[in-house]
Amino acid sequence: DTTETAPASSNTTTVWYQVAGAPVISVSPTALTYLVKVGTAAFDVPVTVKNEGQVPLDWTVTENPAVTWLSAAPTGGHLAAGASVTVTVTFNPAGLAAGDHSTTLAFTSASGNTVKNVPVTLRVRAPQLTVAPSSFDYTVRIGATSFTASLYITNTGEVPVTWNLAENPAAAWLSQSATTGALEPGAGATVTLT
Repeated sequence: DTTETAPASSNTTTVWYQVAGAPVISVSPTALTYLVKVGTAAFDVPVTVKNEGQVPLDWTVTENPAVTWLSAAPTGGHLAAGASVTVTVTFNPAGLAAGDHSTTLAFTSASGNTVKNVPVTLRVRAPQLTVAPSSFDYTVRIGATSFTASLYITNTGEVPVTWNLAENPAAAWLSQSATTGALEPGAGATVTLT
């Protein structure tokens, strides 16, 4: 007799492993610097936080040092791989004296091994004007005809200026070609006095 034996079956399983990298946090822009006038109202600036890695990212943002004129919202969150979020950074210059004010926004991954520092500078400036000449002194005869003189106004500061001109006390015999205007830094205006 002939006996046939079936070949033994063979199963092969191939398993692939992908080693995911760490989350990678990026922040844009990388610095915030603004020049404002004393008394400027609060304003918002968008900052983008993105997870450049292949695994989820938990992040937070803090001020270093903490200051009263700056805030951020949200102050943390969760980002899937490749996802991004907009953080609203609010500047509030109200009450700040003229000068340079600074802090750093530290964006940190939950693991604590990645920190992106964004330097923040708020330059607060008071308006500065020069007026020339500083006075007028004329002697005229009774019944003299009208004549003109020029007054030069210059913005010598770093921020735009709105100027106003008024008589104190008011004089019926004097008039001005302009009583208000706006000047960019370094610009000037001429007012004709009659």
